Amino acid sequence: MFPRHWKIICSEFGLYIATTVDEWAAILDLAAKWNFKSIKALAIRELAPIASPIDMVVLGRRHQINEWLGGAYLSICARLDPLTYQEGMRLGMEDVIKISAIRHEYGFGPVPLMSREVQRRFGLDIGLCSPSRVERNVTLPEPGDVNPDKANETYLEKQEEKVPGTIK
Repeated sequence: MFPRHWKIICSEFGLYIATTVDEWAAILDLAAKWNFKSIKALAIRELAPIASPIDMVVLGRRHQINEWLGGAYLSICARLDPLTYQEGMRLGMEDVIKISAIRHEYGFGPVPLMSREVQRRFGLDIGLCSPSRVERNVTLPEPGDVNPDKANETYLEKQEEKVPGTIK
């Protein structure tokens, strides 16, 4: 059932050799499946100090470990590095969109954005895309600058004021 290198003896004795997140996550999955409450508690206790925030969200959602979720989401939203493709796939679209929205709203302030960079990131042929207002190195709005009802209209008006020679 378990690979030979995993040794779990009743948690009262404290002898277990599993050491990695993957090993403890597998133990957690099986303990939850078979309703072994003490082994599940042991796996949660052993995972807590070694699991990444992404691991904590994925496992916390899967196994209703709600005490992990708030801190893990906060760590992910506040970190400087963007989500990787693999992390996004593990989290799922709903969480990725929510994390992105939070980071956008509370994140890193105005950031210069070039349409070429956006096109490159989405794998678009730069030569075939039409120029945009963002092409002129316009900055993104800061949190609070955007009224959700008139977000695009208000934002564009502010940008026209910043960019001389804009045709209305």
